[in-house]
Amino acid sequence: MMSIDPKHQLYRNRRRSCSLLLMLTLFCLHCSSASSNSPVNNVQYVDAVGTNFLFRGERPLTGDGTTSAAFNLDGLRNAISDQAAQSGVVLPPSYTLVIISLLWIDDIQNPTQAAAERGFLIAEFSFFQSNPQLGLVHSWTTRGTKLSPLDPALSSTDRDYLAMNLDSWLIDPLVLRVNTLRSWLENPSPLGITGPAVFYVHCYGGCDRTGELIGSYAMRHMNKSWEEMNLLNKERCRPGTPYNPDNCNALRWYGLWLNLTVNRSVNWDNPANCGE
Repeated sequence: MMSIDPKHQLYRNRRRSCSLLLMLTLFCLHCSSASSNSPVNNVQYVDAVGTNFLFRGERPLTGDGTTSAAFNLDGLRNAISDQAAQSGVVLPPSYTLVIISLLWIDDIQNPTQAAAERGFLIAEFSFFQSNPQLGLVHSWTTRGTKLSPLDPALSSTDRDYLAMNLDSWLIDPLVLRVNTLRSWLENPSPLGITGPAVFYVHCYGGCDRTGELIGSYAMRHMNKSWEEMNLLNKERCRPGTPYNPDNCNALRWYGLWLNLTVNRSVNWDNPANCGE
């Protein structure tokens, strides 16, 4: 069996690291860190715990992701302020912004969209690396699942087993993510934040993937029904754009998990189609 000299391996690893750094650097030559006054749409107030707040919406970025991308700080702050006022919520005069980005890093089924979303994600990271005093970003790539708990091929025993062990197979660890999001809202100090924080969850348009995570959060911590969140997520979609069934399936699975683990009565098996 052929072995590799450790020094040679270290050299190869350094070359790979430098190549990756060069690629990111070249990409970010067109990723402006400057903020924009363009509006960020589809922003909605969700919840508050103490002086910490949760919002959802579309990507807070300008450009197309592949040839240009810039984080839209002013547009996002203005949208958050407007939605807070409309909801009767008083935001603190200053806060740390925590971005929970659900954008794709890669996707073999849709590489063109994935490339654009990866460009947006890099722009988010680039902005906060240059402006750490303004906040931070976490990447929680979200895809949903094509397996519905309503699938007639699943026996009730198999379905319940899958629901009880949801995070062991669902590519989006919803149980962990909802618990983490709630714990950060209650106490953001593990993130290095000492004052008020505003959490902003977003995907591309603020409908499908965002609806999966925020819908799960709202069913768990705001006593919302599956029907309420299913309809709300459809309302957040762009006109003519259907609510993605993969994300809807994941929301159903989380509802079943709630019923089996925390004694809830979520109608996850409502026969309505996603968005109805």
